[in-house]
Amino acid sequence: MKIVFVILAFLLASCTSEPAAVPEKTPAPEPVYAFAEAIEYGDEIIPVFHTTVKLETLSQEDMDLLYPVFNEKARHFSRLFDRYHSYEEEGIANIYTINHSEGVPVHVEAELYEALQTAADLTVLTNGKYNLTVGRLFDVWADLFSPFPIEQDDPDPEAISDALGCVVKPEELDDVLIFNDAEQTVTLMPYEPCGSSPVIDAGALAKGYASEKIFDELKQYGRPFLLNAGSSSIAAYAPDDQPRTWYVGARNPYARVYTLYDFAINNTGMVSTSGDDSSYFILKTDNSVIRHHILDPDTGYPNNYIRTNTVMTDHGGLAADVLTTALFNCETNEERLELIRTVADYFDIDIAWSWFIQTGEEQGILYTSESFRTQIVEASVSENIIKTEVLP
Repeated sequence: MKIVFVILAFLLASCTSEPAAVPEKTPAPEPVYAFAEAIEYGDEIIPVFHTTVKLETLSQEDMDLLYPVFNEKARHFSRLFDRYHSYEEEGIANIYTINHSEGVPVHVEAELYEALQTAADLTVLTNGKYNLTVGRLFDVWADLFSPFPIEQDDPDPEAISDALGCVVKPEELDDVLIFNDAEQTVTLMPYEPCGSSPVIDAGALAKGYASEKIFDELKQYGRPFLLNAGSSSIAAYAPDDQPRTWYVGARNPYARVYTLYDFAINNTGMVSTSGDDSSYFILKTDNSVIRHHILDPDTGYPNNYIRTNTVMTDHGGLAADVLTTALFNCETNEERLELIRTVADYFDIDIAWSWFIQTGEEQGILYTSESFRTQIVEASVSENIIKTEVLP
């Protein structure tokens, strides 16, 4: 789960000249918003992806056209990636089904199969900086996290150690998570250090993958739109004949009601971001230590190497989501750059990026790629950024 974006405004980029009879520019239309409907599960109401998922269009006519597809797809993907609820009565085999079918092949839909197979590849490709099997480890910490700065103690170290035994080593994943392309089945096998099977958790990829697939579906209608999945995965589209610039703000970790900087998506792009300031707590023994929800699969604890990071691509929501998680677990800029190059090569995509490293009390350096730096709105940069440095 990743949550640090605030959408500020979405403005039109006017690329056509005004008719001679109209002396002033026509005002940009007011955006129209609508949210995916929650899922009813017995007496429980489940928000899609356990957060808010929003569609924005530039007219009510566009919303009426796009919303039914958006809503149906968002709700369906939420069910597929849900590891807490079974939808077998609806004929859906999801992550919950796989996690509760130790040693039994589970036939799943093509999109879930693709997502899990790619996530398994990325677990290996990132050398475990991202790991698909962190479910039991996350459960040890989950109840402590809050959207507010409360003080907590760490979980019992023994519980963390036990849960780490259920995080599969990348080099052993092929023996534990078995894919059968011919049958389109996924089998989760017992893992000896765990004493049972591990638990798959798709929190670091589900919204990005779903946004990408919904994006592909909606863009066929040729209308501008923006998807905002939990304010952490964003997909924007504008056809060539209706160019748009969409402005987005990355939240300031020191003052969450403000932005660290704003940046532009020119026409079309996918953005993912992760930060340490939305699902976290302050360690009681040391008020300077933030314990956030992005856990290191090697140590079982969160790292504090960076405060926030953003990844932007033309296409590749899953890649962006996974990267923003994995980058938190890289200690140096060199490690992060190598990881970005590796993922970019795997997906054959261009990746623009930034990350913010704290260097003092409420101060830090914003590192960016050249391509991302050109999209930052200069006047928006927070005073907390004492320096912006472009890395090759």
